[in-house]
Amino acid sequence: MKKTKPADSPGFPTTEQKILAAARAEFSEKGLDGARMHAIALRAGVNKALLHYYFRSKDKLFEITLKSIVSDLWTDIHKRLHAYAGETDLRALIHAIVTAYITTFAANPEMPRVIIGEAMRTSPVLLETISTIFSSMSAVPETIFTIYSKELKRGKIKRIPLIHFMMNLMGMCAVTFIIQPLAESIGKDRGVSIHYNQTFYSERIKAITDMACDGIFIERFAKAS
Repeated sequence: MKKTKPADSPGFPTTEQKILAAARAEFSEKGLDGARMHAIALRAGVNKALLHYYFRSKDKLFEITLKSIVSDLWTDIHKRLHAYAGETDLRALIHAIVTAYITTFAANPEMPRVIIGEAMRTSPVLLETISTIFSSMSAVPETIFTIYSKELKRGKIKRIPLIHFMMNLMGMCAVTFIIQPLAESIGKDRGVSIHYNQTFYSERIKAITDMACDGIFIERFAKAS
């Protein structure tokens, strides 16, 4: 007799969606090794057997969860940068990139923790996922590289390897969420209220954009010195 999936109620998250949401939370807190299928089932409010029915194993569930996280991130970045396809202002592009990262991470704060955790263990799933998504969204790095090259030829920016510049930019965005508990604790100890809300995110976007531009634009650098 052929198995059929349990019916889901219209207008509510499907069983798969509930499991994936619970898996994101569990994997972000404990990683692949520490996560437990039983804990994911409890978070999702479903029977543990359903996890194996839908995803077969913890490794497979983790693979799908990780691909979903990275795909969501790159899809949002691609969507936000699409409007800048013909952009010639590098600062505007940098601001768009930072806004895309901060906004996406704010909506899914587990993203940087999971991605960095897997990057540290050289996860083949992460490498394959990023490679696939990166190649399918080549317009994003091409736009960045094109504008960067033009500004470099015009003598507007310092000659900084693009890979290092992008790593610095992404690092400042990701660390915002990785150290959230620490930042809130340090702020509290010093009488400074740090609340991860829209005001804070706007301030953070401006701070990262300004720091990145101060570090690359020759005119801004000259004024500062």
